[in-house]
Order: sequence, then structure tokens, then C-alpha cells
Amino acid sequence: MELDAGPDRHQRLTRAKAALPRAASREAAREIAAHIQRLTQDLNRWAFHPGQLVIIDEASLAGTADLDRITATAAEAGAKVLLVGDWAQLSAIDAGGAFGLLVRDRGTGVPELGAARRFTHAWERHAAGLLRVGDPEALRYYDHHQRIADGDHDTMVEQAYTAWAADEHAGKTSLLLAGDTDTVRALNHRAHTDLVTSGRVTPGGARLHDGLEAGVGDRVVTRRNDRRLLVGPRWVKNGDTFTVTHRHDDGALTVQRTNGGPSVTLPAPYVWEHVELAYATTAFRAQGSTVDTAHAIVTGPGMTREVLYVMLTRAREANTAYVCTDRAVEPLPGFTDQPVTARTVLTTVMGNVGAAVSAHEAADTEREQAASIRTLAAEYETIAHHAQARRWAEMLTRSGLTPTQLDLVTASPAFGALSTALRRAEAHDLNLETALPRLIERADAGTVDLASVLHQRVERWIDLSGTNTTRSGDGSILGLLPAATVDEPEMAAALTERALLMEHRADELITRARTANAPWVAQLGPEPTDPQNAAAWRARARTVVAYRERHQITDPWSALGTADSGNAQQRREEAFAVRSMTPSARPPAEPPARTTSAPAHSSYLDPIGR
Repeated sequence: MELDAGPDRHQRLTRAKAALPRAASREAAREIAAHIQRLTQDLNRWAFHPGQLVIIDEASLAGTADLDRITATAAEAGAKVLLVGDWAQLSAIDAGGAFGLLVRDRGTGVPELGAARRFTHAWERHAAGLLRVGDPEALRYYDHHQRIADGDHDTMVEQAYTAWAADEHAGKTSLLLAGDTDTVRALNHRAHTDLVTSGRVTPGGARLHDGLEAGVGDRVVTRRNDRRLLVGPRWVKNGDTFTVTHRHDDGALTVQRTNGGPSVTLPAPYVWEHVELAYATTAFRAQGSTVDTAHAIVTGPGMTREVLYVMLTRAREANTAYVCTDRAVEPLPGFTDQPVTARTVLTTVMGNVGAAVSAHEAADTEREQAASIRTLAAEYETIAHHAQARRWAEMLTRSGLTPTQLDLVTASPAFGALSTALRRAEAHDLNLETALPRLIERADAGTVDLASVLHQRVERWIDLSGTNTTRSGDGSILGLLPAATVDEPEMAAALTERALLMEHRADELITRARTANAPWVAQLGPEPTDPQNAAAWRARARTVVAYRERHQITDPWSALGTADSGNAQQRREEAFAVRSMTPSARPPAEPPARTTSAPAHSSYLDPIGR
């Protein structure tokens, strides 16, 4: 930061002024005077002045301590600071969150862009706005326009690289993005090797910071500001991209900006420490870039919403996500052995908010998550599974499982999903004792996971039995979860507590939605005035709001949103939610057209308040 250089410049200026009267010759005096003039110009250039406007771009990336120093110094000088950025993008690596906190504190008083102008397609403008605020409805747009691919990690890396290389060969500017540095390094190495093989880059390049090499013709990026390395009237900055035009024997590189212009020679020590290949990059390094196409490798559910948002908003023409589905997703909605899909990974990512927040905001978020039906339902099913595990194991043994088979079933990750299905069958008044022996018969023939096979058979049996709802007197929870009957008092008390908390939460969500005049509430129909019908209406509304929160449905227009076609558990509970609504209030087969404009993409803040 230039503020850090101020004290040193003042000391050098003081020493130079003291040395001027003692100059040994006129030539030395002229040299010292010129040095004084340069130092004075630098001090004046970077000093704040009364009435000056200081603009901090990409302010979300600025650390809180740095912002505090800048604004305090500007206030002392009588200058005004303007923060420009997007709170939904990546935040500072060090302690941050000040920019987002200011945006949320100012609320509607924060000026914002009315529309995103980068994108060629109108649908992508809207989808990016939904993605920005973590609305899973955004995935519907990307999926509809074939912007989501899924598969194992190696397959996705291969597809992303191939598509990126094709765009580059076609003369487009394209970004190849990954969520981790190991994948970035592997992609850069492959790009360099392919270019050497094709003859467009010379072999035997100079060693770079990441251990790779760069030859003449390679595209590189600098990772450190250095004002001593002049490129025309400017200097080498962090994030600048260049093309290598000459490699020196000592490891130095002469480079030219990718769009032409003057050249600069990067010394060997700078190359070793601060230069990397620039074919693939991370989201942090890509923030602020604008290209024709972008190919983003989503390496797993541990990625954050901000990283995904940056990755899918860099390109004008097309932003494509390549989702790795061979990384485990925490099945928070409940026990399930359903295959991981692109939608489940991306939905999980969109729920991972990585931006730094204040302690107050963090506490509020944690309380909200702990009280959510999504969390409470997962706790309920976990407690029920452990409380009933022995009972199900005994029933499976009576139904024909050998001790070895039983050990395989109870040790399987799918045993939780199987126990939930057995509990659901009981809630439908189905005779498990009679059916299980038939369902177990030949279940282990050629199977890898016996528990998973049994789970699928039980679910199919329930569906084929024509049971559309849980039985009326079983005390099913919010019309979605089959209630568990357990003998152990402590476990029973824990289940009862969470069932009550879910009901209270559902009532709170109904109140919130009606207070906010959420458009989807209209699909529930008007609340009756007489007590009996009003109670029935509220029971149906509880099921809908419980489904929405359990499966993170945020669609403002459709009460049930769009279910993940690859998630059988969600599709099943969606059917329960649909049946809980009266025929006249059920949502249409096609959701209404979205007429709202995309949310703004940048915020402008004056923290000093002038």
C-alpha cells in the first residue's frame, strides 16, 4: 500500500535536504536536487488532500484494517473515500467483511447498478443475479441452457480444458477456472506442454514460482507490484498478464502485454518468486476480469457461494460449470443413498457463504441455521435411526438376513436411508413382517451394497402400494416426516422436542411469508375464517413451508419451486407437499414467467458519510 511507503519517503526526503548544502560539487547538488524533486512529487501524488475523492475499487477484497487506515487518513486530510465493489463477490484473505457489513447496514440507501451489462444473453443476466444472492432457482436457468456438465473429477477437468482450448483456438478470450491451486497448476502444465508440442511455444523455458516453466510464446501473469519494473508510463502490477518474447540465460524473461505495447524485462529473482503461467487461474485471481467465455471446474461441495459466483460471471458470451460429482456431499436433509448430482453439489455450494461477516451477523446466521427445519429434520432422523437401529436389525434377521449380511447392512452408509424407509412403511400401515422376507430374497445377487438395494426395494414397495400420505393418526411431522415410536424415554423426549421445534418454526415461516407478502403464498389460497377450516389451512401451509426450508426452495413465485430430478427423497416429499394443498391452490404445471429484473451487481459506499 502506498500509505506504507510514506514514512520512508519522508525520511529519505529529510536526509536528502540535509545533504544538499554539503554537496561536493554542482553536479552532485543537481543530482540531489532532482532526487528531492522526485520524492516530493511521490509524496504529493499519494498524499490525501482536502476535497479529494479517493475511489477504492474491488472494495470487498480490502481488509478491514486497511480500510480503516485509509478512511482515517482521508478524514484527517479532509478527503472523501468512495468504496466500489460487490459484496457478494470474494472478500479479503485477511480479516475482512467491512464492505459487506456497510452495505447491509445502509440497506436500501446503498446505490446499486440497475442491471448487469456484461452478459450477451438476457437470461444470464437474471440467472447471475439469482446466483449472487444464493438463490438455487438460478440453477434452473443454467441447466436449461446446457451450461452445467457433471461427472467425475478427471472427466470434468478434461471437458473443461477441451472446451477452453477450442475457444482459444477460435480466437476468443477465455478463462479456465478451478477452485484449488493443484488443479490450476495441472491445467497450466498441460496447456504449456500442448503449446510446446504444437510449436507455438519454445521448449526449455525459465523456472516459475509454481515450479513450471515458461518459454517464448507462453502467457504468464505477475503476482507482485513492482514500481521499479516500468512498462511504458506504468509499472508491473499483481494480476498483469504478458506474453513471453525472450528468455535470458539467467532465467529473466522479457515480456509484452497480451494486447501489445511496450516490453519489460522481469529479472530472474522476480520470475522465480512472482510469475506463473496464465492459462488457468483461481476465482480470487480472476475477480475483475472480463472475457468472451469462461469454463469453471467446480471441484466439490466445499467451494463457497462467492467463488462460484465469480467463476460463473466472468464471461460475456458463455459461462459454463463443470461439476465434479465424485466428492461427497453431506446429506443434511436426511439419510439418503441417492447418487450425487450437479444440482446437489451446486445447491450445497450456494449455501456455503464464505465472505467474512461481523461477529453479530455470524451469531444471527448460526442461530437461524440451528433453528431451521432443514437442521431439525436431520437431527430428528439421526436420533430416530439410532433409537430404532436394533429393532430394524432384529426384524431383518427374522426376515432372512444371515449374520454376515446383517453386518454388511448395518455397517453400510445406506443403513440410515433404509431405516427411514422402514419407518415410513410403518407410517403407511404396511405389514413389514410379511413383506420383508420377499424383499430380502436374492437381494445380494451381484450387488455391491446390500443396504442400498434393500432401501430401493422398500421404497419401490411403498410407492407400488398406492399410499399417498402418512396415516391420519400417526402424528406425522409437518406432513413430511414419518414419526418415530421409540421406547427409551430420553430418546423419545429428544424426538418430541425436535418435532415441536419444527412446528413452531413452520408457524414462524408462515408469519414471515405473509408479512412480507411473498407472491408464492397466494398458491395456498386464502386462510378461512372459521376455526376448523383455518386449522386445516395452517396444517397444509406448514407442510409447504417445511418443504421449502428443508430443500432450500427460495423461488418467490412458486410455492414448491423446482425439485432436483435426481433426488428421489425430494421428489417424494414434493408429492406430499403438493397433496397438502387444495386442488384450486396447487401450483400450475409451468411456473409463471419471471418479470423481475436481475439484482444489482455493485454497491457504492461512502463510509465517512459525506
